[in-house]
Amino acid sequence: MNITKIIAVSALIILFLTGMFFLSEISGTKAPQGNSLKPAKAVSAATLTSLVDKSVLLEEEYNKRIAINAPIDDDILLIERAIEALEEYMALNSRPDRQQYLRLRNLIIISQTYNSKKMSIKVDGFETLAKEALEESRFDDAKKFFQEAMNVQSELNLRYPQSKNSSVLRYTELSRSMRTIESRPLYEASLAAEQEALKAMEEEKWDLAKEKFNEALETQRKMNMEFSDVKTLSYLRIKQLESQYDSLRSSSMHDEIESKIVEAIKAEEDSKFMEAADLYHDIIDIQRRLNMEYPQSKFAVGADVKIKKWDLAREKNISMKDGVGILRDFKNLKEWLTNQDYAKIEESINAILQSSERFKVNYPNSDIINDDKLLELRYINYVKSEIKNIRKLVYDSLHEHLFEDKWLLSKTEVTQKLYALVMQDNPSRNTSSEDCPVEFITYEEAQRFCNRLSWLFAKDIALPTAKIMRDAIGDMRYVDLNAISWHMHNSLGKTQIVATKRPNDIGFYDLLGNVAEYVNSTGSKTGMVEIMGGSVQDSTDEIIKIPVVNGERNQRSRAVGFRFIVEK
Repeated sequence: MNITKIIAVSALIILFLTGMFFLSEISGTKAPQGNSLKPAKAVSAATLTSLVDKSVLLEEEYNKRIAINAPIDDDILLIERAIEALEEYMALNSRPDRQQYLRLRNLIIISQTYNSKKMSIKVDGFETLAKEALEESRFDDAKKFFQEAMNVQSELNLRYPQSKNSSVLRYTELSRSMRTIESRPLYEASLAAEQEALKAMEEEKWDLAKEKFNEALETQRKMNMEFSDVKTLSYLRIKQLESQYDSLRSSSMHDEIESKIVEAIKAEEDSKFMEAADLYHDIIDIQRRLNMEYPQSKFAVGADVKIKKWDLAREKNISMKDGVGILRDFKNLKEWLTNQDYAKIEESINAILQSSERFKVNYPNSDIINDDKLLELRYINYVKSEIKNIRKLVYDSLHEHLFEDKWLLSKTEVTQKLYALVMQDNPSRNTSSEDCPVEFITYEEAQRFCNRLSWLFAKDIALPTAKIMRDAIGDMRYVDLNAISWHMHNSLGKTQIVATKRPNDIGFYDLLGNVAEYVNSTGSKTGMVEIMGGSVQDSTDEIIKIPVVNGERNQRSRAVGFRFIVEK
């Protein structure tokens, strides 16, 4: 039986004996003495009252004394006399008296706490000496002092079970501290073996490193089993050692994976796609075996993500036989769009779409064709007969002025005519003319419009930035707003046909007024979008300031539209 079990049994015995003592006191009877079976004589009420009064007077005198000074031995004698009086009262009284029982219990606690004080101080002293010895690495002395402290605390618990200084928990803590010292040789042996393993790894002595990691691991496991109640117990250390040990044992498998990855990439570069697919299959197989045989290895961490990535690469290489033709079709389509070969586009786009959709069904995880690419092909196929008209409208709307050495800006706001051709929809509220600016659209819809134009032009098309818009507006010092803009004072609050006012000095129409315009807000940290230039709902005093307001991405307004920029 180990020392923890002895402590637990001792505590139970103490609690049982204490309980039996107080139960007998509450019952008002005592166990019969010897062979006497004679009933106790009746005791007068006056006698019982006098015993209680005596105990009360003694307790009051004690309280008066300790109110002035700390209690001394003579003071505790008053408490012990009060205890004797109450014990006699409890023995003579045939009726349970809870109030006097609680008084008696409290007096016993006072007495035992005082009488055990010297022993408690002795325990503190031994514990302090033990801790000092520990700090100085005098482990044998520390163990001896902890044992002395345990012996005194054990005696205190038995002799004074009602004392405030009585504590099974403290005895257990002292025992745990001593056993921690006893476990130290095993703990230090485990640490030393780990250090030897790490040194062996630095020297590339792999067999020795494995042996020492295993030794460190087994020693820590032994310590955890034999000293399950000590502070050096560490399941986290077990996991760390298991990880280091498994990582070392699995390193050759990891090296094989890395080598095969290099081979697979080289095979892809040489267009040896089936060879690359076989290599990725081997890589996945090795990684799965590594995960199963060495689950604590650092090379098993995040393996599911890596396996998924390699599986996609394997499928992509398998698909490349058909994928080469798909990629060639994409290249041709881009050339036809760039060269404006509309007849070739109309002739071929449907076949390209069908082969791409079959490819996606056969190779769903291949990144050669993704959902966005299919959407692009379906759109081009849908508007193939209108591509020429759309491109003409766009090119006719572009101003020759170059911004940021890259972008051409549309001279006017996007009209309802162009928007309807591209989007097959017209959400505008003022539909009096197809040449009025499109409005009542969201920011996302404006971006989608630009994205679709990008597909049809095979080049970047986007919303202009705020800087490009300001550059296009130019100098405002001598601007006649009535001549170049529609505002609340000259439009009756309704949007007007684009380019019916005079252009500004650079040659752009309606940059101020008519509809306010979305600008590119891709980098917005707030999630809001910027809207510039004012509209037919704004006064000239507001428009002259080139107003910029923030809006929601999904908001709609009768007074908000946009224009676009095209990569030159």
